[in-house]
Amino acid sequence: MVKLTQSSWFEYSKKRVLEWMGVAPLSLETRENAILYYYFPEGFARSAPVRYALFYGVQRLQWTGIVSSATEDSFTVRLDQGPFRGFTAIHSFIQDGALTLCDDSFEFQGESSELTSILEKASVLYVLNSREKALDILLQVQKEKKTGTFAAIQAPISAG
Repeated sequence: MVKLTQSSWFEYSKKRVLEWMGVAPLSLETRENAILYYYFPEGFARSAPVRYALFYGVQRLQWTGIVSSATEDSFTVRLDQGPFRGFTAIHSFIQDGALTLCDDSFEFQGESSELTSILEKASVLYVLNSREKALDILLQVQKEKKTGTFAAIQAPISAG
């Protein structure tokens, strides 16, 4: 079994951080050690899916969790589908003045010895700036779909 914990402070409101955690980042930096990121595509309610991805080198491992319990500041996630026998994550987002604490705890069970060594060196990457851009694009596309102004080709087309 592998346990991974990480705490990170951000100079954004909790509301803003939670908005950004609803989308996957547009891009990730490569790092020497493994990178773990996650997002809540359908929100934070009980039974909502949570998508996880672990990048190490050029390889990617993905799995899905389900929010099993939720409070105002914390979400417990259990394994839905993935390459492990068991997986539990607790994600906490706590507002402290102008800062937001993102506290994550992961437990993996049934992973291979190779994956264990990768997970022990992994770090959670939030890349909030990249998520902000992804959310802006998503909201723009949704707006254009609703108003019917989405144009596949921006320039006018004429023959001759």
